[in-house]
Amino acid sequence: MVKRCPQIKACVALCGAALMFLSFKVTPAAAQTVVGGCEAPAPKLQKGRLLKPKEKLRYNIKFMGLTRGFVSFKTRPTKGKFWIKAQGRLKIDGFFHWLDEIDGRMVSYVNPKTGKPGRMFNSVLGGETGEIRESAIFQGEEEVKGTLLHRGRKRPASLKATTEVVDALSALYYLRHRKLTQDRPFCFETYHRRRLWRVEGVMSARKKVSLSAGKFKAVLLEATVRRLGGGKAQGKKYPVKLWLGDDEHRLPLKFETPIGFGDLHVELAEYKLSP
Repeated sequence: MVKRCPQIKACVALCGAALMFLSFKVTPAAAQTVVGGCEAPAPKLQKGRLLKPKEKLRYNIKFMGLTRGFVSFKTRPTKGKFWIKAQGRLKIDGFFHWLDEIDGRMVSYVNPKTGKPGRMFNSVLGGETGEIRESAIFQGEEEVKGTLLHRGRKRPASLKATTEVVDALSALYYLRHRKLTQDRPFCFETYHRRRLWRVEGVMSARKKVSLSAGKFKAVLLEATVRRLGGGKAQGKKYPVKLWLGDDEHRLPLKFETPIGFGDLHVELAEYKLSP
């Protein structure tokens, strides 16, 4: 029997795609009513940033010094060029009874000027849960309508967030498009598995990081993530850290969160920028 780790479930929201793969273990649940709003505003848009096609990123997933899987992302153009097609792929083994084996794929159509999604799709195959498929359409700043298909049953959801809402994959690009000021708190929400997840954080410091992909200047985001809508996980906050490149590309470089008796590390291994 695979145990479920709340930190892994919660990780969905902060670095989006870099957290997307960690959220795939979430079991389908009832849609919820959101009570209470963010105490901090959504991070402001950094004007002039533009998401481009043909970017490729690949990360190693490590726990207790061992590589347990990978996650990769790429962007492609679409007809009409209004959207950028962002694609994510996760493959992870079941380790120390914390996670099921997972093979997941996710697509989000992202506005290249804002990093916000118009629609999303994902398909996740797990040894314990079987295949889960999900789609969603985002309307305005705060509304989302989705459908989840699991074991032959369709489960709709229509939710209104209390702040800006994105999906797990597009959250990666959303953060890269935002103006992050040191010690100024921010808040946004992420839709995944018919739930909303609230991210509350702050850009706490500037750092230098050394990875297999190279040496980088970075900004450190420290945040908490919690699931909204009732149940045992309601209100409980889980800590996460994300390092973003401190330059015009804002590449997600590194991610950490504690799970059980160790820390989960996700680190940039390879990248190819848009030409």
